[in-house]
Amino acid sequence: MRDKSVERIMTTPPVVVAPTMSIAGARKLLARNSIHHLPVVDGGRLVGILSASDVAHADPSSSVAEAMQAEPIAVPATATLREAAAILATGMFHSLPVTAPGGAVVGIITTSDLITVLLQQLPSTDEYHAAPAESPGQLADPDELARAVSAAELRHRRGDDPERLAATVLYLNAKTRQLDAVLHAADLYLHSGQGSHEHGQLVKAISRANETLRPDLKAGRL
Repeated sequence: MRDKSVERIMTTPPVVVAPTMSIAGARKLLARNSIHHLPVVDGGRLVGILSASDVAHADPSSSVAEAMQAEPIAVPATATLREAAAILATGMFHSLPVTAPGGAVVGIITTSDLITVLLQQLPSTDEYHAAPAESPGQLADPDELARAVSAAELRHRRGDDPERLAATVLYLNAKTRQLDAVLHAADLYLHSGQGSHEHGQLVKAISRANETLRPDLKAGRL
């Protein structure tokens, strides 16, 4: 999935505004379409982007040009999901306009679009529970996992871990806790209006997970 183009999940056609539109008009567009970002287009070319946060802090009688973020980062329609994710994961942007070779805006991709794709790739709880009882890959229940972690911690403290099985259990437990934190932050972001605070919490969760995981198991890659 990470090497597929942003065209696969971008919103198209995007709702765009002119720089001369009033903030009051832009606010109505955001509400009517249940969106949080508006690419600003002048003469068929991208000149800025306006977010719901920009609108909230602007004078309703002012123009879009006065409140928009000028010279926004955009990606071509041929960009991959990985490339888009790398830009959005910096925390500096919540959305990326998608442009055609001539500069026309053909779509928009947001952090929530990428999170939705990531969550769709993860097995659901129902899929875990659907595994036959005799399946070798059946997961332990929470109590069994807690006992295994406690036993691993005891062996690790004693230095009784010649095959490093205890160290492996502790590592996998830490990894699971960090990924759970990422999923919780992603769920909160998707269901809380996708505000700046929730976006910041998600970026922090991914950063903490990246610090814990091995370099080849980075969280946030699609």
